[in-house]
Amino acid sequence: MAKSGIKLDKNWKRFEKMIDPRRFDTRAKQQMRVATGAVALHVQKEIKEVIRGGRFKENAGLTLALKEPQTRPLAHTGRLIFPAVTHKVIDPFTAWIGIKATNKGYNIARAVHDGVKIPVTPKMRRMFILLWRVSRGERKVGALRGRAKKLWNMNKSRRWYPIGRGKTHILIPERPFMRRAFASKALYRRVQGIWTRAMQAALTGVA
Repeated sequence: MAKSGIKLDKNWKRFEKMIDPRRFDTRAKQQMRVATGAVALHVQKEIKEVIRGGRFKENAGLTLALKEPQTRPLAHTGRLIFPAVTHKVIDPFTAWIGIKATNKGYNIARAVHDGVKIPVTPKMRRMFILLWRVSRGERKVGALRGRAKKLWNMNKSRRWYPIGRGKTHILIPERPFMRRAFASKALYRRVQGIWTRAMQAALTGVA
């Protein structure tokens, strides 16, 4: 009578290692740490692409008068924010992406991202009156100092006007570059693919 039984070859040993909880935990952490680093880089790149694209609400006229001549929103501030965007892998399943609070571009980035309402001060009104008078030829350019001189030199052919009495604030509209980047469906699909492949590698690999 033939004997029956199960022969454990090397594939069974491999299977045993695959289903070992401790080995799987090690593999998962190894694969996911690499994957999470790749995800963080993709997100960082997407944020920078959004900043570079500059498809945001245009500034109001008074705000434009206080800025360097530009063709799109975030053209100037984006140059300060762009290099500040960074990332750090915290653990195999977590990464931080953004701008550190200690970075010199943080306050600018936060104001640009969330928007800001700047009150028009008496000093600001006096500055625009002086610019207006210089542009009319009533005062000499040499009378300009500090910010007023810088504004004048940025565009000497511009016709300046006093700030209207009814204008009490300068509004800088929000440019939520972080939220827009995270809302990208293409980014979501890339991230999903990276993490899925990492888990598949952890399930099928042997450590």
